[in-house]
Amino acid sequence: MKLKLSFFALLLLLTANTGRAQINVDVVKNFNFGKIAVTGSLGTVSLDVTNGNLGRSATGSVELRNSIHHPAELYISHQGSGTGNSKVIQIYVPTTVTLTRQGGGYTRQIRQIKFWPPISSGAYQNLKNNPVTVYLGGTINIVDYTINPGGIYTGSLQLTILYE
Repeated sequence: MKLKLSFFALLLLLTANTGRAQINVDVVKNFNFGKIAVTGSLGTVSLDVTNGNLGRSATGSVELRNSIHHPAELYISHQGSGTGNSKVIQIYVPTTVTLTRQGGGYTRQIRQIKFWPPISSGAYQNLKNNPVTVYLGGTINIVDYTINPGGIYTGSLQLTILYE
């Protein structure tokens, strides 16, 4: 009987330690689509994170200007005193995010939001020993400045990270 109680107490202790394991998600950089010029009526600007190639491109009557630009960047790491490891099972990003111009009155949307590296890469399997930098890219529509003037647009992005 004494052995069974000790074993039960050990199982509770292991469960408690595993339950305390958590992850940290730190925002390192926000989206920055950089400076652009609109030479006609409309186009797009995209921050591409596919295959880890962090690029910027434009379509339509949008010209990219030499400026600082980068995808959003998150840092995911293990936190906690438990002996277990944290691993990410899934990351859910929204399909669109609405941005509002400082001063109000105008909005734009980031759409086609994607992240890299993908879950299937195996990069998220051992956060305790190998934290992961995650890049988020997306596309914004650009229209004539009389309809949607330039400026600083801000908004919030909510994502869900499932881990065990």
